[in-house]
Amino acid sequence: MHLSRLFQVALLVGSASAEVMSATFNSLYDDPSRSLSEVTCWRKNIGFMPNLDWTLQQDAAGFIGLDKVNGLNSVKCFTCWKLSYEGKTISLLALDGAESGVVMSFSALQFLTDGRAQELARVDVDAVEVDTAECGFPASKLHAYDF
Repeated sequence: MHLSRLFQVALLVGSASAEVMSATFNSLYDDPSRSLSEVTCWRKNIGFMPNLDWTLQQDAAGFIGLDKVNGLNSVKCFTCWKLSYEGKTISLLALDGAESGVVMSFSALQFLTDGRAQELARVDVDAVEVDTAECGFPASKLHAYDF
């Protein structure tokens, strides 16, 4: 019994540890009029409904492309990621796939790098999957309809 409990605690601690991921930007993520139908997690004909009524990027809170999102039904769609770089932290929702690491808006990488996104282009960030509430969305809202 004690061994089982210890395993559960170790599993929780392990899942909350940060991993280093390569991060870059794609200026398409900064276009507020870009349709969200372009992102991996979009469901044809219904989008993100009934959970969220977003259709354009301006409707969405900050989001990222993540190499762990490997298709429409990926378990990593709508996960929240806390990304840290040199003392700055931002939490963003995974809505899109990426070839490698993390892809975010230029403005998000600007924030993380203190205005050096263009100069640095790609940085290693500490990435931790966190509760969706840290991205402004309680899981009960995102998954109310078995999203």
